[in-house]
Amino acid sequence: MPEPSIVMADAAYELDRLADGIRKDILLPGPQNNPLTLISLHAAELQETRRLSEELGKDVSWNSAADLFAVPLFPSIQQLAAAADRTPIMLRRLMTLEAIRMYAAAHDGQLPNLLPELSPVPAVNAFSTEQPFQFRVESGDDGQVATLSGNIPNFPAANRLRFRIVTE
Repeated sequence: MPEPSIVMADAAYELDRLADGIRKDILLPGPQNNPLTLISLHAAELQETRRLSEELGKDVSWNSAADLFAVPLFPSIQQLAAAADRTPIMLRRLMTLEAIRMYAAAHDGQLPNLLPELSPVPAVNAFSTEQPFQFRVESGDDGQVATLSGNIPNFPAANRLRFRIVTE
């Protein structure tokens, strides 16, 4: 078998191994399935393998031909996973906001002190952590002011929104 064929067969095998790892991780349930964290782990694995080979004195810039394809693609895969996660994250935030609005409408404009008090519609937990959103109520000059926020691990700061709810 010619050398280029061997190199390409090895690259195909290595890419398939990496993709298989990512596919298995994405099938994990609930908060264990955070594509941003999982893909970062695979990228870190590639970088660690590369670092170890350099420490051992191998004079190679890449460990295999698969690295030539995989390492530059990981940032794009991370961005794709982040884009796919933005919709369910925002949907859960909006569902919780609507539950707060429905509670206030049913209780003469009063906001709940805690999210578990919400009725008739319960609050939805934050995406990927399955923990309740952070929620606090303060009395202001204009009425009650509530803040709903939730930090998502390994998620860009630009997508960490905070909602202020004011009742008069």
